[in-house]
Amino acid sequence: MTYEEKVEELYQSYLRSFDTSLGNIQREVTKLLSNYTTLTPTDAISIQTEIDRIYEDEYTPVINDTVNSFNTAWLLLLTLPSLKGTKIDKRVLNKVRKNAVTQFQSQATLIKSKLNAAIYNASIVGSRIANIIVTSNDIIKSNIGNPKATIIDTFYKSTATIVTYISGKADIKKWKYVGPSDDKTRSWCSNHLGNEYTKSELMSEWQSSWSGKSGSDPFLDRGGYNCRHHLEPK
Repeated sequence: MTYEEKVEELYQSYLRSFDTSLGNIQREVTKLLSNYTTLTPTDAISIQTEIDRIYEDEYTPVINDTVNSFNTAWLLLLTLPSLKGTKIDKRVLNKVRKNAVTQFQSQATLIKSKLNAAIYNASIVGSRIANIIVTSNDIIKSNIGNPKATIIDTFYKSTATIVTYISGKADIKKWKYVGPSDDKTRSWCSNHLGNEYTKSELMSEWQSSWSGKSGSDPFLDRGGYNCRHHLEPK
C-alpha cells in the first residue's frame, strides 16, 4: 500500500467513526424526547443539559481519538525516502492538534445550538413530541455534513502543515500532488494529480484562478475548500 493509499484509508476510518457517533446522538436525543408526553419551556431548558451530556459521551471521544490518530498520518510521512531521518517538533504537532480540536468543538457547539433552539421554540408553541423528534432528527441529519467537512479540512490541512514544516527541514527538490480521484475531485486537482513540481513551479502555478480556490499557497491551500489532496515530498 502506498503512502497516499494509507492516508486515504485513515481518512475513511474517520468518516466511519463520525457516522457512528452522529447516529448514536440521533438515537439518544430521540430516546430523551420520548420520555415526555408534553414539553414545557422549563423542560426544554433541562433537556439542553442532557443534550450536552449526550454530545460529551458520544462526540467528544471521537474528536479526541480522531485528532490523536492524525499523528499516525504524520508519522507515515517520515517513512518516505525523501524524509528519512527527519524529525517532527512536538510543539508543532501539539499546535496543529489543538487547532483541529477547536474546529471540531466549534461544529459541535453549532449543532447543539440549533438543536436546543428548535426544541425550546417547539415547547413555546406546544408542538407535539412526535413532531419535535422529527425536527430534531432533521437538524442532526442536515448537519452531518459539517463534521465531515471539518474532518477533510482539519485532517488534510493539518497534514499539509506538517508536510510544509518537515519539508523545510529536509532538502526536498520536488513535490508530487497526491490524493483521491473521484466524482468529488475538482478539475484543478484532477489536472495536477500525479504530477511532480519544484517549489518555484508550484508557487507560479498556484497564482492561477479556479473554482473553489481558497488561497495561493500550494502547500496549505492545495486545491481549495475541503480539498483532500496534498503534496508528497519526493
